[in-house]
Amino acid sequence: MVAYDEHIESLNDFFTQNGDLFGKFELVEPKRSSYRDLHAFLLLEELSPGGRYIISGTGHEIFWLNTDCARLYEQATRDQLIELIQCGVLYDCEEDVLYMFA
Repeated sequence: MVAYDEHIESLNDFFTQNGDLFGKFELVEPKRSSYRDLHAFLLLEELSPGGRYIISGTGHEIFWLNTDCARLYEQATRDQLIELIQCGVLYDCEEDVLYMFA
């Protein structure tokens, strides 16, 4: 099991280092959906199933995703994390949560 702080730091570093791929959904192959947000939701369901809702909250043009980031860090491959970034998913290390803009 990865220490809590370690997964936060590692996920934050990974999302920061690969920020140039943010939103480049056209690079994702094969696509689970033609919608980038739906593709991300389906991938997250595959990586961390079991939640009742995929969206845990909303704000002004932002929504937070109901994902266990520690579990995601342990199970997701590098390519899967890049795929999430390409779908427009971001990571907030202050709250340890994934989010997207509407």
